[in-house]
Amino acid sequence: MTNKRVRDDISSPAVSNMQDHRPKKRMLSDHEEDDCEGEKALLIIKKMFNTKRFAGRDDRDTKMEASFGDMTKEEKRSERLGRTEDREQLRLLEENARHQRMR
Repeated sequence: MTNKRVRDDISSPAVSNMQDHRPKKRMLSDHEEDDCEGEKALLIIKKMFNTKRFAGRDDRDTKMEASFGDMTKEEKRSERLGRTEDREQLRLLEENARHQRMR
């Protein structure tokens, strides 16, 4: 019963007086509304995934320079890997052909 009295003491006019003094929300333009939605979406994504692991990374492209030597080294590496893959593919094809002949 005391709970009811406390609830009766906190009457709705007191609450409504507080609401009357609050500033009215202004209408957002479509552009502002899109920005708010985008920010909300980013916050949700950041909460879902651990984005702190990227904090110390330098994502600028300034370190994306290669000398002629770097490029030729990469070309040789790529050529070597390509030959290895070609040999493996040829071996598999020959193996499949052998299995087909045995049937």
